[in-house]
Amino acid sequence: MPEYIRISYIQLTLLLTGFLLGSSAIMNQSDTARQDSWLAAILAVIAGVAVISMNVWISLLNPGKSLIGILKDKFGNVFGTVTAVLYIWYFIHIAALVTRELAEFMVTTTYAETPIIFVAICMVLVTAYLVRHGLEVIARTSEILIPLLIVSVIIIFLVMINLHEYNIENLLPFNERGLKPILHSSFIMTTFPYGESILFTMIFPYLYHRKLLKASILGVLISGLLILGITLRDLMVLGPDLISRVIFPPHITTGLIPNLDITPLVEVNLIIAGGIKIAICIFAAALGIAQLLGEHDHKPFVVPISVLTVVLSIWIFDNILAFFYWINTVWPYYSIPFQFVIPVLLLLMSWLKTKQRTV
Repeated sequence: MPEYIRISYIQLTLLLTGFLLGSSAIMNQSDTARQDSWLAAILAVIAGVAVISMNVWISLLNPGKSLIGILKDKFGNVFGTVTAVLYIWYFIHIAALVTRELAEFMVTTTYAETPIIFVAICMVLVTAYLVRHGLEVIARTSEILIPLLIVSVIIIFLVMINLHEYNIENLLPFNERGLKPILHSSFIMTTFPYGESILFTMIFPYLYHRKLLKASILGVLISGLLILGITLRDLMVLGPDLISRVIFPPHITTGLIPNLDITPLVEVNLIIAGGIKIAICIFAAALGIAQLLGEHDHKPFVVPISVLTVVLSIWIFDNILAFFYWINTVWPYYSIPFQFVIPVLLLLMSWLKTKQRTV
């Protein structure tokens, strides 16, 4: 790993917060659990802490190595390389999904006459510029922008309280449909976004301080509380029936504030968090390709990956309804090998190898 690139404890926490918040803040994740989706969000945060802890321990048991190096070390040169290529594809796929969701939101809510591909190109161009300048620039950007995002989410939540928009009865009856829908919704929330934190095994070796586990768990908890707050806000304002009929609940919720248009603030928040997520995905993919090819610089791969991200984001789905259907029905199971199966194998193999050294 390049010794001259380092990020701080706070920067890692904010990077992880922005990455996990990403586009999940505008996702309609209340359809399955309905009024109990807040409980599903809490269970997902608990699962997210377990997932990020697993990813951190994989990195700690393989000091100085990114996910690509760990895969080749544990699975061998051939199978490890094949698995690494699949992970690089997975990183690009996440970037494409987030790009499509952000572009769909902007076109649906604000720029109805603008071609979606134009919006996607503009967003990826900005993130590509960040990635070209390296991880430290991405980290410094998150250090400036993510706190603003956190504050704005809290302010919107408090403004809705002051306007008496919340109806606690929208959270009742509790557990009306049993535990199964809650667990299913929690599983979806765990895979999107918390399970995607496997990507940070490409970034963990760059941490300057040795508070890796603490910084990572803090990032999960901050993003989890924000997602929980947004879920509760939308549920208490709109109710589960209306939420199940709309695509972007936060846009409808904030539009109900009288004499105050804060829709641009929601859009800025989304661009900040989503842009950080896309940048980290492209960086991880570019870095992974560089490491597979034995190169020391990820920059030559940024533009091709960015172009592929835009093309894939437009080509992969016909419309926003197909996108949300795929995210809720296919993505959780498609992600299981990348988020759980392979990481668990890596953790076990790393732990056994460390134990053998101490014997």
